[in-house]
Order: sequence, then structure tokens, then C-alpha cells
Amino acid sequence: MRRVLLTAALAGAVMSPSLARAEAPLERYQARLSHADHFSSKGVRLEGVAEIIRQDRANYYKYEIRDPEDEPDAFFALESNRLKLEQQIANGNLTPAVREEITYGTPVVEVIVYRNRVDIDLKSRD
Repeated sequence: MRRVLLTAALAGAVMSPSLARAEAPLERYQARLSHADHFSSKGVRLEGVAEIIRQDRANYYKYEIRDPEDEPDAFFALESNRLKLEQQIANGNLTPAVREEITYGTPVVEVIVYRNRVDIDLKSRD
């Protein structure tokens, strides 16, 4: 009996990290992070990834400033969800190279939204 319990506990411990990352995305979309997305509606240069992504979605939904590669998403259509971006990106996967490209370039990105995190990767470079 003790051996069965030990085996079950070990199997659970090994599978837990895999199950956490196997979570299904809530949303997946792509967007061009153009020059317009790097500036606030007041003309202030945005520095952080969350600020730029949030401005891209505000441009898409609120100001109707869209790039040809921009796709809609249901999650960030809500302003309240856009306000959560900073914490979701901090919880997600974002390499230094992707962070730099978003901050200083105008790439097309793929944004994958999960319940508590956002993962971002490059679709293409300038």
C-alpha cells in the first residue's frame, strides 16, 4: 500500500509542471507593433512591452488605428483586460531578444493569452 501511495505521489509531482504548461490558451492573435503603437494617445514615447501591446490594442479597439497584420481578439477588446497586461506579461514567456525587438522595432508578434499570463513571440521582423 505504501509503495502504491509513493508511486502515485511521484507521478503527480512529475506531471504537475507539465500540466501547468499544458493549459489551453484563451486567445491567440497577431499584430504589427507599428510606430503608432510606440506612442501614447498624448504623443509620449512608450518604453515597456506591456505599454506598447496595450497601446496596440487601444489603437485597434478605441481609436481604430489598425495595421494590415493586426487581428482582432476578444480578450483585449475589454479595456479592463488591457489593464492587466503588465502582470500577465511578467508571468509569461518573453525573451530579451523579443523584448528588445518590441521596444525598438516594429515587428509582427504573436500574442497568446492564458488565464494568468501572456506569452509573446515574433512572427516576423521589419
